[in-house]
Amino acid sequence: MHETAWLIQWLPGINAGTNEQVHASAKWLRLHSLPGLLQILPAYDSLYVEFDSTGILQNPSTWATQVETWLQECLATGPKELQSNPSDLVRIPVCFDEVLGNDLSTIASFAGMDHEEITSLFTETTYHVFMLGF
Repeated sequence: MHETAWLIQWLPGINAGTNEQVHASAKWLRLHSLPGLLQILPAYDSLYVEFDSTGILQNPSTWATQVETWLQECLATGPKELQSNPSDLVRIPVCFDEVLGNDLSTIASFAGMDHEEITSLFTETTYHVFMLGF
């Protein structure tokens, strides 16, 4: 990191509630963007926020205070305003054809289940995506 970036850290660990707060905060920051904002990168339990250094050079004495106030406002109100909703649900098509899923028989045998039970177990679960990329 450098002087034009902030890293907001929640309690460490992989926790769905914390991760929802991280993503709600990222949404709030995007909706209430400041000039010079380059990127907002949510992760498991942290949020990276980076600005273009041009804004800093134009007003270096007040710039950091303005950003810190903006971040504090986000943390105080953002996660409460923008909780995840059903429209955030993404359906991903999957195929359980034995020709394409050549390990399905191995998994079914290991689990003591048939193919239909494995398919149901996998497809009836809603998965939480904590972050994308690296």
